[in-house]
This record gives sequence, C-alpha cells and structure tokens, in this order.
Amino acid sequence: MDINTKDILLDVIKAVASAVASKSGEKLVDYIELLWGNRKEFISKCKNLLKR
Repeated sequence: MDINTKDILLDVIKAVASAVASKSGEKLVDYIELLWGNRKEFISKCKNLLKR
C-alpha cells in the first residue's frame, strides 16, 4: 500500500473545510430563523434608519 502524503493532507483539509462549512451553514440558518421571527421589528428599524 502506497501512502501518499499529499492525498492524506488533502483529505484532512477537505474534512476540516467540510466541518467548518457545516457549522457556518448551521449558524446561518439559525440567524435567518431569528431574523424571520423578528422581521417586522427588523423592517421597522431599517425604515427608521432610512428616514434619518
């Protein structure tokens, strides 16, 4: 069996990137859910900022 350091390193990088992307995706969904739940308040605040 030939162990290729480059392939192992790429597999590790892919695994780490996948885990980070998964966590980021989960946080994004949580943020969108929070924003959606408070959308009326959020829109109102945006309108107030634009009026200034």
